[in-house]
Amino acid sequence: MPVRNRRVVAALLAAGLAILFLAGRMLVPRMQPGTGVVLDTTTDQPVPDAEVTLDCQRGTGFHTTEQVRLARTRTDAAGQYRFEDADVAGCEFGFVRAAKSGYTDAGVLAPRYAYTGYDRIPPVRYLTPDADVDRVQLTSLDSGPRLHAPPNESAAHEYDRLFDAFYASKWIASSEEDTRWVIERYCARMSELYDQMSEADRRSVGARSVSYEAVHDPARAFHMAPRDHATEVLPYCRSGGAIKSPYEYRFTSSTSCLVVLQEPTRLRNANCGSAAVHVTVAFKDAGAGVESATLAAGEEFATRTQGDPRTAECPAGWIAVTAAGQPWNGIEYAVMCRRISPRRSSS
Repeated sequence: MPVRNRRVVAALLAAGLAILFLAGRMLVPRMQPGTGVVLDTTTDQPVPDAEVTLDCQRGTGFHTTEQVRLARTRTDAAGQYRFEDADVAGCEFGFVRAAKSGYTDAGVLAPRYAYTGYDRIPPVRYLTPDADVDRVQLTSLDSGPRLHAPPNESAAHEYDRLFDAFYASKWIASSEEDTRWVIERYCARMSELYDQMSEADRRSVGARSVSYEAVHDPARAFHMAPRDHATEVLPYCRSGGAIKSPYEYRFTSSTSCLVVLQEPTRLRNANCGSAAVHVTVAFKDAGAGVESATLAAGEEFATRTQGDPRTAECPAGWIAVTAAGQPWNGIEYAVMCRRISPRRSSS
């Protein structure tokens, strides 16, 4: 091909690629300006003078983004806010958050107050008065989708569902009013269901553990116990909430970890520092036993036993242990760089 023709073809290809690039950019969704209102979850009334931020983002590659700008505004006397064209210019999507002293973002407390339409300005954002944070969490557990009963549900299945919500609720409830609410909501029904269960069902339920981590508490207390009616339900209900559990786990420093896992196949020592760690993996199903290994920095340990659930403990070093397996094959599922110390509660 003559040189001139090759240059023409190259120019046409370059122009075509430029057109395709521009067309692709034009097809990328862009945020539109819009208005919204901030409401109080307790009163359902507008919250005036709340700060509302728009974290404006755009894509830069495969699963990578960058911040275009951080726009701020405040709600008016009617709780309304607005982001203009200049605020959303260049935004492919954005995160809108509301904040005010004395309030907590309700979206982090309960799924029903969150939103997922990040390509538009949300019409409503919710704030919860700090005094009502516990109640919002409690009612969220009570009405969550896991508690929606399937048809012809057995007593063991309902008890198992309620146990998770009950266990979290008794650690969340801090006031006398909320404690009474938990007792009225769960105690009589769980005891009734327990009486209806066969011994085989009771053993099956009790063979697994239950846990709750106070992710909204700066202390981030972590609690774990067997699903034992005699130690976790009856003492709490009969004492009016004074006795919560004989088992208490707390993160006390950043030197080792405990991870509750669901069907992992591998554990890896991903370092926060440089220490090796001795990992013990406990398999909770009957007769499965325990496996252990010492992992150097970055080293992996492939488990042999299949069990559900499992607990991985790493009692030494400044480390993070990650777990990968089905249904998270090849994905790091759990990472912790903190020391967890089990102790018997004094209550």
